[in-house]
Amino acid sequence: MSGIRRRLHDERGFTLVELLVTIGLSLTVVAIATGSVIQALQTQRRQVRQVAIQAEANKALERMTRELRAANPLLGTPTAEQAMVQVTRGSLRTTTTYALVPTTPGRQRIDETRTVEDLAASPVTTSTTTTTLLDGLALPPGAALFTYHGDDGAPLTTAPISPAAVRSVTLRLVLALPETSAVLDLGNEIMLRNGA
Repeated sequence: MSGIRRRLHDERGFTLVELLVTIGLSLTVVAIATGSVIQALQTQRRQVRQVAIQAEANKALERMTRELRAANPLLGTPTAEQAMVQVTRGSLRTTTTYALVPTTPGRQRIDETRTVEDLAASPVTTSTTTTTLLDGLALPPGAALFTYHGDDGAPLTTAPISPAAVRSVTLRLVLALPETSAVLDLGNEIMLRNGA
């Protein structure tokens, strides 16, 4: 019993050197853990931004594909940077123009101009809206947003392209992913259902 009392009343503690070594090691472990957490959070934010960009690009690709597929027919003079389609659903006739617009060197956006005509109204009512469908495109120089193909599947290269000759359209979206040198390259081959 006296040995226990002696140990309980012993007032010896840690030396200053032991405390400094313990604090130093603890700070090193905390610094490593903090660095790992910060790096994981930065990686997560970058991945969330990349997923959002991919989702936005997929949404734009799907929308443009749906409109081009339903076109009856293509209008105007199709170019590598622009396509105009007209879709009639019931009494509404919608004319949509997709145009590639340069924003900064090496970057572009796709603007969508939509004109809706209500043919059942007397007089016919018309409304036009222009929105940016997708921003941040990074098409390489000379790359086409739209490539038009004829009956044989070969690209139509002779300008001006006749809308009546187009049977399919290849749509290509290239986006630069933030904080990396990687790009997102999406494409779709669209068969026109209602060619002229």
